[in-house]
Amino acid sequence: MVEIAVSIAAKVAEYLVAPIVRPLIYVWNYKRNLKNLETEVQRLKDRRDAVKHMADEARRNAEDIEENVNNWLYETSKILIEENESANMKCFKGLCPNPKKRYQESKKAVKKAKAVTGLYEEGKFDRISYKTDAGAKQYQAHIQVFMNGNNNNLPGAHIVRP
Repeated sequence: MVEIAVSIAAKVAEYLVAPIVRPLIYVWNYKRNLKNLETEVQRLKDRRDAVKHMADEARRNAEDIEENVNNWLYETSKILIEENESANMKCFKGLCPNPKKRYQESKKAVKKAKAVTGLYEEGKFDRISYKTDAGAKQYQAHIQVFMNGNNNNLPGAHIVRP
């Protein structure tokens, strides 16, 4: 009988304590949550820069960029712009931390960190571009002009003949 009462009391305590402690954990881990978000945002920036460089190189090679890569770059830019905004974390002219604001910002940081991590994982592309007929035709035209010896129309291709 005592075991049943203890079991019931433990369940009741679990359901009463968890909702009280959860918000306190956000306030307590405020700095850690913001630091984690900062780290994840930096990782995302690095991945975005790498994907942008690959996309630029593909464009220079007359390739089109995959639509999912363009969408990912757009979503990444939106997230990074939102992240640049900061909140005022002081109350009473900076004399004390504002617990309500810390709770809100910490909770947002955890949520954003999850979104940023998800976006980071989506940024692993097998390929980012594809050759198009227009790009292949342009390449073939350049080769044909070069092979015919009329390379004056090619930018940067100045061959001096003896």
